[in-house]
Amino acid sequence: MSTYVVASKANQSYLAECQILGEYIEKSTPDVSVKFVIKDASEWNEFVDSVCRSYGFEKKSCPIVYTLEGTLIGDGREFVEHIRDKYGKTLQVTKEQQKNRTKLNIDENEERMRKKKEGDSMGDKILKVLEKSKKKKVSNLIVDSFYEEVFEKGVPFQVRRTDLLRDMRVKRKVEKEDGEEQEVLLNINKTMNSPDDQLERHQQMKKQQEIEANRDKTFDEFEKTYLDHIKGKVDPSTRTGNRPESANMEDGSRAGGKTGMSNPNALDDDDDKKKTIASKRNDTLESQ
Repeated sequence: MSTYVVASKANQSYLAECQILGEYIEKSTPDVSVKFVIKDASEWNEFVDSVCRSYGFEKKSCPIVYTLEGTLIGDGREFVEHIRDKYGKTLQVTKEQQKNRTKLNIDENEERMRKKKEGDSMGDKILKVLEKSKKKKVSNLIVDSFYEEVFEKGVPFQVRRTDLLRDMRVKRKVEKEDGEEQEVLLNINKTMNSPDDQLERHQQMKKQQEIEANRDKTFDEFEKTYLDHIKGKVDPSTRTGNRPESANMEDGSRAGGKTGMSNPNALDDDDDKKKTIASKRNDTLESQ
C-alpha cells in the first residue's frame, strides 16, 4: 500500500487541486492513501525544513509531496503527473472548485490558529464536555437539554432534538413459573412506560394481602392474636383484646343478643329488662 503526504500552506491554490485529486484516488484505488498537512504561513518554513532534514530531501517546494517510505514526489504539478503516469488517473478540476476549496482551507486554518492563540471557545469546551459525558450511562439524555440553530428554507429555528419519544431496548428481569429469574430484552417506549410508584406500591400491597389471607397461620401467630384470652386476662364473652375486629363481629352475631352492636334487637331487649326490674322494685316497696 502506498501512502502519500501532501503538505502545504493553507493559501496555496495548488493544494486544492491536490486535495481533490487525492480524494478521488483514494476512492478509485483501494491500495492508495493520501494524507494532507496544512500549515499557516508563519509555520511553513520551520515545518518544511524539519521534513527535508528528517527524510534527507534537498529540494523544497510548496506543496511538497512525498511518501511515508521516504520518496520525494515533488510539488503539486509533479504529484498530478505522478498519479497520471503510475495509476492512469486524471481529473479535471474547475477554477470554481479550486477557489472554493482554497477558501475552505484558509477558513479552517484561521480557526485553528485562533484556537492555538486564544484556546477553545465556550461552545467548543461545552461540546468536549458533552462528548465525554455521553459515554456515561447516567447522562444519556444530557444532549437533549440544548438547542441548536437549524435553517429551514432560509429561516432560522432553535431546535432541541431528543430521543425521549423514541423506542428503546432495555433489559428486564422477569420471574419464570419455576421461580427463577430470566433476563429478557424488551422494546418499549419511554413515554408509555413511566412507572407510577404509588400504583405499583398499591398493587404490591394488594398482592401481599391476598397471599396472607390464603395461607394458614402459624402457631406463633395464632398465640399472639389470642394471647390475652389464653392467659385469662379477658372475659371470653366480650371477645376483645388482641383479636381482630372481624372476629369480634362474627362472634357477636353468633352470640345473639350478648353484644349489643352485633344484634339489632339488643337495645330493645335491654330496655325491656330495665322496665321489668323497675316494676319488681315498685311492687316490693308497695308490699312493705
